Amino acid sequence: MSSSENVSGLAESDGFRVFWTAFDPLDVASGSIDPVGFLRGYLALVDRLLPGLTTVTDVPRYGSMICAAASAAAAEIPASDDLRGAKLRQRRLVLIKAYERAWALACGFAARDDKIGPVALEGVRGVRYVNRRLDALTPHTKYIRSSSFNLLSNQVRYGGIGIYSAFLDSCHLLNSADLSLRPAGERLAAAFPPPPPDLAAQHEEAPLSIDALTRWGAKTHPSAITPPEARRLAEGLEGGGESDWDDEVRWSMLRLLAPYAKGETSASETEVLRAVLTSLVSGEGVAKRVPRNCADQIRAVLTVVEPYERLYQSVLFLFQAIQAAATDEPEAPFAQLAGADSIKAAVAASAKASRDLPVALKGATDLHGGSVRPIADALQGSGVTGLAGQLVLAASPVSVLDIVLGRHEAVQSGKFDDGIRKASWIKRQASGKVRLSAQRFRLGVKGRRQKWWDVGRHPYRTSAAFAFIRACGDRIQ
Repeated sequence: MSSSENVSGLAESDGFRVFWTAFDPLDVASGSIDPVGFLRGYLALVDRLLPGLTTVTDVPRYGSMICAAASAAAAEIPASDDLRGAKLRQRRLVLIKAYERAWALACGFAARDDKIGPVALEGVRGVRYVNRRLDALTPHTKYIRSSSFNLLSNQVRYGGIGIYSAFLDSCHLLNSADLSLRPAGERLAAAFPPPPPDLAAQHEEAPLSIDALTRWGAKTHPSAITPPEARRLAEGLEGGGESDWDDEVRWSMLRLLAPYAKGETSASETEVLRAVLTSLVSGEGVAKRVPRNCADQIRAVLTVVEPYERLYQSVLFLFQAIQAAATDEPEAPFAQLAGADSIKAAVAASAKASRDLPVALKGATDLHGGSVRPIADALQGSGVTGLAGQLVLAASPVSVLDIVLGRHEAVQSGKFDDGIRKASWIKRQASGKVRLSAQRFRLGVKGRRQKWWDVGRHPYRTSAAFAFIRACGDRIQ
């Protein structure tokens, strides 16, 4: 587990210690999705644009639902001299899990109402588990217990309580140590429509009326956010009375993104980020929209993002070209790959990006050194800076391919992630050919890109940002 996304707490049970953290598909040790070692640098960049959000925190109503669940748990299990910290957290966690399962069931029942439809389950974690449980009910069933189904195989990590933990903590809504609400979280919880009085949502063995669940789900499903909730969500995103630097940056970035979140837009994330950078460079509207110091940090980070992502795209393209060749032939002639036009274009792009990256870092440091120094350290520590230096000096496309393959081998050997060793996907042969080290590392035809710029960039959390902007309405503008 990487520490780059905020670790939100620690639970203990029978001597077994479990970290509770926001789950992000990109926040794992390199080896399955990061064969050329660019994840650490990406996380250092994105954490200085939208701190507290992740690529999967894109259903704002989870924030108010989890706060409501925490409120119910705190009311039932108050802190005491004998019950504090991890023990208190563990007791409350049981109730919060049950509340989330009951809410997911309520959304499932609401989705079966023709007047609401599938929108009631849009973005709900474990939706297949919910539908499977509801499909198993008989027409005569009047009550259901939330203990009768698993919301997910690991609800604490992959459910709302895990996915949104870093967001709740970062926005000063929830204390992760004991799952107690902060003042802003209490206000958000109060804005969430409570379950009917006869619906004990936080008790997993309580018989829950299907009729009551359906009525509750109609008011609480992801697309039914109320104006009071929207106001309290915006308060959390802005930081409220506990606002700190990360809150100011997040709020500033949300305001810069707001014009692109209205309605449906065909602009890609890359185009949106470039447009934001252009507006910051020109100074157009910045003084009215965000404070100058926040604008400088965002501008500095976006300045580095551009060459960093081009370097990532071109290097990953070259690695995947080697991987594809080794997939198609038991032993692929390494040197022959360099003659393809697509390889030559990627080699040229990697050289240009390698020259542009240190220039961007220098300019960004001059603009906002405090935010750029951790990024520079991450690029240095992960070996990206050294890789760029090698690519600038490479004498031929063959030598570039050799550098890229060497980079993969170094990443897999654990050189850049504290010694976590993983198998290299591709092995060099004494004959000058390459082969896959295992069949599971094959690259299928659908996974291949024809040009280096077809390789997708890292996601910079704008989809999650847009979801919160839309949920908060005109409160972010």
